[in-house]
Amino acid sequence: MNKTEISSVLEKLGARVPPSSQLVLIGGSALALLGSPRLTIDIDFIGSDIHPNPLHKSLCKLHEN
Repeated sequence: MNKTEISSVLEKLGARVPPSSQLVLIGGSALALLGSPRLTIDIDFIGSDIHPNPLHKSLCKLHEN
């Protein structure tokens, strides 16, 4: 994924982000958004599979589409 592709995913996510959610990008996706020419294959996030918060649930729904 390049900067444009990552931005597109984040824009789609923006409409689904629950109020008071915080998303911190790390790794290759963060570097790509900062202008690195290096591509990444994913957007990493940390969440609980057992007790997913509303943002985690939104991310999973976005992935399913």
